[in-house]
Amino acid sequence: MPPPTVHQPTVISEASTSHGPSADWASHPSSARLYNHLLGGKDCYEADRTLAATLTGTVPNLPTAAQINRAFGHRAVRLMADRGIAQFLDLGCGLPYGESLHETAAARHPDGMRFLYVDHDPHVIAHAQALMTAQPPAVAAHLLADIRQAETVLSSPEAAEVLVPGRPVGVVMHTVLHLLGDDAVSALLAALRDWLPPGSCLSLTHPAADLRPQDARYEAVLCAAAGLPLRQRTRREVADLLGGLELLEPGIAPTGAWLPDHLTGELPLSASAAWAAIAAVP
Repeated sequence: MPPPTVHQPTVISEASTSHGPSADWASHPSSARLYNHLLGGKDCYEADRTLAATLTGTVPNLPTAAQINRAFGHRAVRLMADRGIAQFLDLGCGLPYGESLHETAAARHPDGMRFLYVDHDPHVIAHAQALMTAQPPAVAAHLLADIRQAETVLSSPEAAEVLVPGRPVGVVMHTVLHLLGDDAVSALLAALRDWLPPGSCLSLTHPAADLRPQDARYEAVLCAAAGLPLRQRTRREVADLLGGLELLEPGIAPTGAWLPDHLTGELPLSASAAWAAIAAVP
């Protein structure tokens, strides 16, 4: 039986709200809670567990793909920190799970690391404020904002307080751009390019439309039916988003290709379901 036809949405329903889900959010799946559940977290509701069961019944590698994606996140922060970056902006941070990215950065910069977490979901930010905290001299702060409103995020009091002007910034955009339409992603990246100082880096992971196309099509259909349409992109589309920036090796590659064996343990890297890239700002 051929996979169903997918009509890609221009923007996901959750991301279209300025400050997150509606009053009945617990009865509908959330992208943040779904991802947390796939990782093995407990911050989810029945709607999220139901969608996860439906997805993994069709695409059984999804939990492994989520773990690989998370491992890349820590790998990316280490690589950026090793390039001298000591302040970070996490756009679409998601729910806490395991070691936080700011803890990974602080291990590389024990004399002071600065991290600003941003998410549009009040539920996510409430959890982040409780669990994603730092011990001085490290700083970890949290901002409730819609990343489509880039200028609002970048000019916010939180950004001014946490991020020192003129110093390189590591921007983290992991498993979030698929929630935005093409115009919104282009506008966000343009704003970041204009704002970021030289020596900064952009790190992204993006669900792939072309690594395992049939699985991707099934996943898109099932998520859309549950009210979470997503915009998967091909490697070529991800390359277009980063055009003109210097790509760190191995370039735009499956998430698992970025991970040394000792960081993945028993994870089968062939289960990667997203493209990953780190791009340096000249």
